[in-house]
Amino acid sequence: MKQALKILTLSALAFSLSGCASLLFGVGGDTPPRYTLHAAVFEQSDTSPVDARLIIEDPQSEAAFDTAEIALSTNDLRFEYFTTGEWTDRAPRLLGIVLERSFQNSGIVTNIGDRTTMPIGDYIFYTDMRDFHMMQDNGGLIIKIAYYARLTKGNGDTLAVREFSIEKKVNSRTLQQAVFVFNGALEDLARETIFWVDEIISHDIADALIEETEMAEGEAGKRD
Repeated sequence: MKQALKILTLSALAFSLSGCASLLFGVGGDTPPRYTLHAAVFEQSDTSPVDARLIIEDPQSEAAFDTAEIALSTNDLRFEYFTTGEWTDRAPRLLGIVLERSFQNSGIVTNIGDRTTMPIGDYIFYTDMRDFHMMQDNGGLIIKIAYYARLTKGNGDTLAVREFSIEKKVNSRTLQQAVFVFNGALEDLARETIFWVDEIISHDIADALIEETEMAEGEAGKRD
């Protein structure tokens, strides 16, 4: 299954940088522009998705990121916020939407949703947002995104945990250019996350089939 997920490289560049960050309110006036982030896109695969239900839980976050304001770190212990623009939603909500839609675009399983649309699932994906901000860097900015991920079975048993993180330099101090880079960084991280989840689910299903076969063979041996 993992090999079947091919990244739709930037032929989505025809969809270009203007598609990476959406400016919902016009330039000028008292209302700052609001920026959104796009889900990762994948090529269609001939491989059938796994018949399972995957729930994407809302990400957890500390209060510094639990806002629509775009965070700027001036040192390790201090956050400020841009006055020239903000996100279209609270950052944890935006991350959750991007991850859920990226999973849906990947086609790794048949059913993907949040707790509202799918109260019960075979697998549950949790995230704890660690970084979702920009940092000052010698005349430019650095994008920093990180989250701790946990995949469990529907019964709560943990299958795997991992931290995902990425940093990318922006050779500009303009917020709009920084958001373009932020969008690309989050898409890369979403793809890496999906490949990881796909591999774990595939192994779990394969292990379950082996266990089921061994049990069936054991029962047959008893009857003989």
